[in-house]
Amino acid sequence: MTVMHGSLESRTDNDRAKLLVVDDEQEICNLLQDVLTAEGYDVDVCNDPVNALVRIKSNGYDGVITDLKMPGVDGLQVARTVKDHSPGTATIVVTAFASVQTAIGALRTGVDDYICKPFDIDQIVEVVRKSIALRLAEKRNSSLLDQLRQSNARLQQHEKKLADRVIRTSRNLMTSNSRLTRRVGELSMLNDISRMLANELNLDHLLDLALKIVKEKMGVRGGIVMITDPSSAGLVVMASLGFDHSALGECIPVGTGLAGHVAAQRTPLLIEDIHAQEEVQPVAFEVNGFSSVLGVPLMVKETLVGVLLVYDKASQDKFSGEDTHLLATIGAQMGIAIENARLYNVLQDSTLRTVQALASSLEAKDNYTSGHSARVTHYAMLLAERLGLGDHSLQNLRYASQLHDIGKIGITERILNKPGKLTDWEYAAIKDHPVIGERIIQSLDFLDEVRDIIRHHHERYDGAGYPDNLAGEDIPLLARIMAVADSYDAMTTARPYRAALSRDKAITELKRCADSQFDPRLVAEFLEVLKNEDFLSDDTEELTNLL
Repeated sequence: MTVMHGSLESRTDNDRAKLLVVDDEQEICNLLQDVLTAEGYDVDVCNDPVNALVRIKSNGYDGVITDLKMPGVDGLQVARTVKDHSPGTATIVVTAFASVQTAIGALRTGVDDYICKPFDIDQIVEVVRKSIALRLAEKRNSSLLDQLRQSNARLQQHEKKLADRVIRTSRNLMTSNSRLTRRVGELSMLNDISRMLANELNLDHLLDLALKIVKEKMGVRGGIVMITDPSSAGLVVMASLGFDHSALGECIPVGTGLAGHVAAQRTPLLIEDIHAQEEVQPVAFEVNGFSSVLGVPLMVKETLVGVLLVYDKASQDKFSGEDTHLLATIGAQMGIAIENARLYNVLQDSTLRTVQALASSLEAKDNYTSGHSARVTHYAMLLAERLGLGDHSLQNLRYASQLHDIGKIGITERILNKPGKLTDWEYAAIKDHPVIGERIIQSLDFLDEVRDIIRHHHERYDGAGYPDNLAGEDIPLLARIMAVADSYDAMTTARPYRAALSRDKAITELKRCADSQFDPRLVAEFLEVLKNEDFLSDDTEELTNLL
């Protein structure tokens, strides 16, 4: 006989499954008690089926194993009693008369399984294990379902309370279908703005998107956002929409014009006819042909961060108190978002200055490379502007140019300032600096797009560069731009191992290495940039011919 203890391994000693064996033969009862006790069960036996019925009603059993044929009360009556008083109890019938009818009768009574005599001990153990495991799982599931029902009931109570509050709050607003439609639009707008504000830390993008959504959802013809300027204690236009002429950069003192009045009073302003009222005089750019205006202050706690003005409803309806409340709600969210964007920019600038200081410290200890990053930045920006790259790309290129050699901070001065030829090991160390630079700024999320530029600024157009042997346009464009600018400054600057090349020799070298080391299109554009540089003499015929 195989004794299996795994069936109860998840139960503790104080949580053993309790079984009742019912058989009119005492030897059978004793045998099953010994076997199942060895399996880890707590086993009671009873050879009187009438007494067994009493025990079943008064005791909680996890399983009952009963003989089918017994004097007075048969096994199916015992099984029915089990199911009536404890439906979750596993019931197993032992019979010496196995037949289809016997099986059907047992299953109809709710019996979990049956075993034929003479039985095999291993079979008994396996059937009991499966039946008890199933019933215990059902009990656990039932308990979990009860807990779920209780949780659902509590949740329903909370939902009912919440629904009651919503109904009480909304009853005065939802008096007509048109007002209900308006409310849905308002909630949609608030959802759009909340989602946008939660994910946008670029101040310019934040304000432009906010105005666009307000104009679309609120149905206004125009809008303007002015932000407080700490340096002038005034308000500066940072975003506008629907204006005939750009108002960006316009500045007014607090207390002047519509926005200045809102800022001074720190309360909403609603004017139905801008031209007819005399109390608040708008400045010129605030009118723009509009007739009505609604303005709210943008606050963070007690601090004013800006003003939001919206103009004329496209439907020609008048602004209402509901509009004022809605715009004030939006303004509260915008105020927090603006402050978060400002703080993020301050943190970003502070972190960048720290990294730039590290890069500057590298140049400060080497007279040969002093000012190198600044010059590379200058050349790279001139070339990128000539190519017509956007502001985002220009900013990434500026950061990368300033930091491109920061990886050299991990290389000893002995190698950096060595006047003679580098050994293979020393050259390998030098070639690591783009990868080291990438790792140094790895944790700075706002420099994500800068890392690739730094890593690949020593790749070659023909694929013979490092660290990844990228070739052609697989090399990021900004890295290719920096490669030209970096090489030109390196050639025209004295180094420990050689004197500076003249400009004409450096230009000759750039042209020679076009299509091998450098992108030939970028070299051609860079030579055009050099023609316009102030340090070149326009009347130098030799240099003009060279370019």
